[in-house]
Amino acid sequence: MRRRDFMTILGGAAVSPLAARAQQVSRLPRVIYFANNFPDEPEQQTRREAFREGLQKLGWIDGQNVYIDEHWGSIPIQRMHSVAVEFIRSMPAVIVVSGSGMAEALKLETSTAPVVFLAATDPAASGLVDNMARPGGNLTGFTNYEFSIGGRWLGMLKEAAPVVSRVLIIGEPRNLGALGLLRGDASGGVRARRASGSGDGRWWGRG
Repeated sequence: MRRRDFMTILGGAAVSPLAARAQQVSRLPRVIYFANNFPDEPEQQTRREAFREGLQKLGWIDGQNVYIDEHWGSIPIQRMHSVAVEFIRSMPAVIVVSGSGMAEALKLETSTAPVVFLAATDPAASGLVDNMARPGGNLTGFTNYEFSIGGRWLGMLKEAAPVVSRVLIIGEPRNLGALGLLRGDASGGVRARRASGSGDGRWWGRG
């Protein structure tokens, strides 16, 4: 056998397992996991491991009967809609996202692709779901904060420190639950006001 023929056969033998592996992965249902952070961030790593462990308990093993397509890195809110479009066009079985920003972008771009959000802020008030008991639509997930408790916190602050009369809260003005803190007298007499930002205006204040 000539050396050239031998090298051709050897090369084919080395590549064929990789090609077979790629074909196998392409046939598996694909789950997009979008963290909007960096993989060395401890909290994100904890969420990632909990997500994978939860899938394994349900019998879904990455690389065997499901393919987890991870996406890391911090994306500004202005780019999230274009990234959301890319995710949807790739036709995954489900999209799992961390935080409210990408979940909101996906809600605007699709009404059919299944989306699970992690640690979204006040999903019902912000319009991600109809309500937490019955989300409706194609989005569901978990919240890490519910703004209605904020009034109680301010009330407790007023009891602990009665001399406090001005409090500044910085938040996302599009979040209806957050804006609810600017209304009513749940804060025990702390006065409310709006504040304008110097950049794109994406902050408000209570003082």
